[in-house]
Amino acid sequence: KVQVSIENDSKSEASYNTFDWKLQDSAGVIKDVDSVAFGVDGALSSGQLSPGGKVSGFLVFQAPLNDTGLTLRYNPSFWSDKKVEIKI
Repeated sequence: KVQVSIENDSKSEASYNTFDWKLQDSAGVIKDVDSVAFGVDGALSSGQLSPGGKVSGFLVFQAPLNDTGLTLRYNPSFWSDKKVEIKI
């Protein structure tokens, strides 16, 4: 379970979606958000952010126990190669 925050610092609306996030384990396996995430209180959903808008919520993934090489991956658009990778 990971809490993320997104802030739109552009001058136009921006969309966000739970499915923009993935988790990579130390073996290089990349996983989507687990379906259990949608039942978690405070789960990140999807929507639009106006300029200056902020949203936060939880994501849930399945990962090997005690894996110290996890990377949270954010790709905000299917049509873009821009992405953010965060070691966790």
